[in-house]
Amino acid sequence: VTILRFTAPWCRVCKSTSIAYERLAKKLSRNYSSRVKFLSIDIDGTSETNELKESLRVKQVPTGLIFHPSVGVLGQIKLGRTNLGELRKRLQVFFE
Repeated sequence: VTILRFTAPWCRVCKSTSIAYERLAKKLSRNYSSRVKFLSIDIDGTSETNELKESLRVKQVPTGLIFHPSVGVLGQIKLGRTNLGELRKRLQVFFE
């Protein structure tokens, strides 16, 4: 499972949640290193990142996509201050 986190340098919520998100990513990566990867994508980057954002229908930041290699996108979640716990719960399904 891969979590794609879409962010932007001008996004205040992205900045304020980045430490908590990174802690969650480190904890889950440490516990389930072979089963989960975390990637961050700056939507203000290249034309390729803009195409990716559009093709995955990412409308706002910070947004997380849960991606499984054999299935594709399993879900999209807004990664605000209160949603990191929801992300953890949704990922538990893959680790049980």
